[in-house]
Amino acid sequence: MKNIKTVLLFILFTVFIPKQFLFSQQDLTYKTLNNNIKQLMYSNPEQAGNITKMLLDNNSIKFDDRNKINLISAKIHKVKGDYSTSLKFLFDKKTKKSSLSNQDKIDFAIEKSTIFRELSLHNEAKTILKTLEDEHLNQLVNNNFLNKINIAIEKGNFLLIEQKYSEGISLLENVIKIENEFSKFPESEILYRILLGQLYFKTNQPNISKVHFEKVLWLIDNGNYQNNYHKTHAQIGLADILFNQKNHQEAIKLLLHAYDNSIGLQNIYLQEAVLKKLSINYLALKDSMNHKLTSLNLIKHNAEIEKFEQEAINTAYNLISQDQSENNLKKQDIYYTITYLIIALAIVFLS
Repeated sequence: MKNIKTVLLFILFTVFIPKQFLFSQQDLTYKTLNNNIKQLMYSNPEQAGNITKMLLDNNSIKFDDRNKINLISAKIHKVKGDYSTSLKFLFDKKTKKSSLSNQDKIDFAIEKSTIFRELSLHNEAKTILKTLEDEHLNQLVNNNFLNKINIAIEKGNFLLIEQKYSEGISLLENVIKIENEFSKFPESEILYRILLGQLYFKTNQPNISKVHFEKVLWLIDNGNYQNNYHKTHAQIGLADILFNQKNHQEAIKLLLHAYDNSIGLQNIYLQEAVLKKLSINYLALKDSMNHKLTSLNLIKHNAEIEKFEQEAINTAYNLISQDQSENNLKKQDIYYTITYLIIALAIVFLS
């Protein structure tokens, strides 16, 4: 019902209200960002992307607004598994670094790290996170719960990859021991609990893992907008627990629902993850027909993923290279400016 209402509002804005009116009202732009897009991005990212595109097409948009819309656009394409386009928004040429606030720099850095990590570009991701140790940014991180927990979640994901499960649990839970403001930031609590659920599962503590995954589903079901993206991650986590308990029928039921969600999101990476889980459950039940069909579907997805992943990795390296070249040019400009200034001063004093 929420979804239908949001789509109708979008049609109202795009068809019946002239664009010049839409963009002349700054508060309306923010309402569109905070309400319409957020309600759609995790359930209908295609529609959410249409709204952000419409906003970015306005050439008179302020840099501050453009930065925020680019960040949201990057998240929308991440939900779709379109990492290449997501990175293009994060490295957008129209996003002037000088126009980024310190908070924007932190938000962009975390999102870049997330995409690089998803593409297994771990060194590049960690290099991005290291920029947050800058003196000015570090102060903002330490004085802000949302920044602290989001960075801890990103670091915790690396510990999961590196199989340092207990260290990951300690990192996340220590942040909450000092300060807990999840009531203000439900999306961060969802990310936090998904990761904790995964970490506890890896330490053979399925009961605690289950509590976290079920809490994610509760938060989503009782939230302000539909969130099929994170729901799918939680369902995969619960299916893993059911598989270990040999409750394959229930696991399959959960995974089929997760697969429907991943199709709606157009995310082939999520689709592949679900299909892998379905395959092993069908195999455990000796359901040869469904196992064969799922395996064939997986082969098809693997070919698509290989193509999209390579494209995204190439995009990542190209954008990093361009960014480094621009930084080097700026350093050269500063060097030449200082050199010319010294020469000018020398001439003045010597004359």
